[in-house]
Amino acid sequence: LAKYNHARDKTGYNNVGTGYEYGPNMGCKLQPIIRLTKNFNSVRTAIGNMQAVGDTNIPAGLIWGWHALSPNGPFGDGGPYGQQKRKKIVVLMTDGQNANAVANGGNASYYSGIGYIWQNRIGIASGSASTRSAALDSRLALLCQNLKAADPNIVVYTVRVEVNDQNFSVLKNCASSPGKFYDVQSASQLDGVFQNIASSIQNLRLAK
Repeated sequence: LAKYNHARDKTGYNNVGTGYEYGPNMGCKLQPIIRLTKNFNSVRTAIGNMQAVGDTNIPAGLIWGWHALSPNGPFGDGGPYGQQKRKKIVVLMTDGQNANAVANGGNASYYSGIGYIWQNRIGIASGSASTRSAALDSRLALLCQNLKAADPNIVVYTVRVEVNDQNFSVLKNCASSPGKFYDVQSASQLDGVFQNIASSIQNLRLAK
């Protein structure tokens, strides 16, 4: 360890972009999750502070959305499962496909919420970019299945924005029905999509 005592710290950000600062806190300055709240201003502020950086990991976003609605930890803010008059609404939106970039060097990946690829946290310990995407898609499909099985009153909407390919089956199947999947080819259409989603749930009684 003595050889590190006088090492000079590397400062600044790597080429992935803002939020990926050199050192052990790389990727830790992203916008934190907002727990269930009735304070719309705090939600809007948090959304405004979001920055897109790094790989796209749709399962990671969905699992934290599920945690927010769950009556169990780590938050426990959601009402109990299985209450007939209570609906839990999930809107899953992404602007990209699942991805884990292949990087040069021994780790063959960038450090992220799933660690390095060799740590085998997505079901594989190595592989090409397409292999990694397929592994993440598999995790997403299983997660969607488990989420909807947890409570028949969970309703899932899925939205993908400006993704120009036909690989949308996982997201479409994740939605509670085909009509609850939206393939948005222009961000300018998002207002209309969310108005449509809001109108479809406006007659529901929303509660914690």
